[in-house]
Amino acid sequence: MVIYGLWSDGAVIQQNRTIEIRGTSFCNATVVSCLKTMFPVNEICNISTFADKNGFFEIKIPPIKASGVRYSLEILAELNGNSEKEVFNGISAGEVWLLAGQSNMAFPIGDSPEKDKVLKDISNMEISFFHIPGFDENQKEYTKRPASPLINIFSYSTNKKITWEKVQSYEENPENSLLHISAIGIIFAKSIYK
Repeated sequence: MVIYGLWSDGAVIQQNRTIEIRGTSFCNATVVSCLKTMFPVNEICNISTFADKNGFFEIKIPPIKASGVRYSLEILAELNGNSEKEVFNGISAGEVWLLAGQSNMAFPIGDSPEKDKVLKDISNMEISFFHIPGFDENQKEYTKRPASPLINIFSYSTNKKITWEKVQSYEENPENSLLHISAIGIIFAKSIYK
């Protein structure tokens, strides 16, 4: 099973918008998604659909609000006794935005002379970021998927995993992975959080 988009453990979904899950599995399979709160475990919704003759499926889950609650999303596909399952834990709802650009957007906070000031108290905020592994234009690693701009952008290779990370305490661990994040991205995230 391949799930398209920015799905991984710790993912953040846009609050107050329909949650769209797209992927591929067995052709004509029954696909069931179940969204649950993690602590305590409580089922929020359970939605079924069918994959088409190419194995493509789409599930739409009703919107949820940002609340600090962590969710688990399970997607199960079954056909003739065969099954595939994906589970994503630690999902939350909030504001999601995409930072794109060239060198000005890629400039890491770790190289900024203002990093100590910008990163002060950031671990007290619920800020997460995702990373899409680099793409080598010469390798042409795009996988063949149904035509959709978002699907093509976020599923170019089945062997590269998109990961979400919660911002950690800079004061306790100044060498953590936060230092490679875009300086503009961190400043913008802090302003939205406030």
